[in-house]
Amino acid sequence: MNMKQYTKIDKQQGAASIIVTLILMLVITLIVLGFAQITRREQRQSLDQQLSTQAFYAAESGINDATQAIHDHTFTGNKQTCDNTGTPFTGKVDPVHNIAYTCLLISQSLSNLSYPTIFANKAISADMTFGGGSSANIIKISWVNGDNQNSTFSPDYPLFPSFSGWQADGSNTALLRLAVTDLSGGQYDRQSLDNNTFTTYLYPSTIGGGSVNFTPTGAAPQPTGLNAQGKITAAACSGGGTPSAQCTVTLNLGAPLSHVFLRIGALYDDASVTITAFNGATSLDISGAQAIIDATGKAQDVLRRDQVRLSLTPQTNSPANAVQSLTSICKQLQVNSSYGIPGTCP
Repeated sequence: MNMKQYTKIDKQQGAASIIVTLILMLVITLIVLGFAQITRREQRQSLDQQLSTQAFYAAESGINDATQAIHDHTFTGNKQTCDNTGTPFTGKVDPVHNIAYTCLLISQSLSNLSYPTIFANKAISADMTFGGGSSANIIKISWVNGDNQNSTFSPDYPLFPSFSGWQADGSNTALLRLAVTDLSGGQYDRQSLDNNTFTTYLYPSTIGGGSVNFTPTGAAPQPTGLNAQGKITAAACSGGGTPSAQCTVTLNLGAPLSHVFLRIGALYDDASVTITAFNGATSLDISGAQAIIDATGKAQDVLRRDQVRLSLTPQTNSPANAVQSLTSICKQLQVNSSYGIPGTCP
């Protein structure tokens, strides 16, 4: 082999080495670019998550501001535009880092009242007026099982079994205690409230017509017995065996009322309650009991929207009776140490 052949082989090997080196450099470059892209994406995701959290809390700040203004009665109407001009809301949360709630909408006049969970042996209150100064002559109260299980209805109507007896019957739809007070006359002394209050028990059943007439104690003739105060009303229930099975009672108010106060307590189980109001066949908006607050928060270029339905009166543990029992009550009377009604309680 002569010198020319050696030179040719060396040149071929050199060219192959350059090509391999270029390929390796290209592969390494692509790997580095890939890692850089992944790192950049993770950094962006981390930043977006941080900004999303900040935007969410900015929206929560808007909801808190609106809640406080409603409770303080510094804002009593509806807010239908994002503009905060002329309102107690500034929208500012952290101007230095460009964090704010950019849109805050408030509706205090709703087509219905919704209480997702009234816990057993607790109660909610609803102080209701009606949109546009209207008056209602019908209020419909609907409820479903509060724990999203298949609904079943007690076969014991009109009896009130013990709690264990209610469970033994297989019923898991709550019985409601409803107290309705007519406040249209603006009289809030004790006697007026007593005279204009009607109480009934809404019993989940499939045998009832599902309606009851509002009968205040001050009405003439004076109502007495179970047909008036403390009346047990069989609800119209349908769809048993499914979580969406619903019971409904129509409360006929008689003369249209402009201001109504409801107190609804759940017995035996939790309940999810919806309330609607009508004047004849016309549905009415309800004011004074709940508000829907819709807030959009912004952190730099990230937006988060949050919406809540706010009950203006919370659930309460206050009992509706001086003595209340879901099992039994034993009462003894003793006038003095030597005279009394014989017998002992278990």
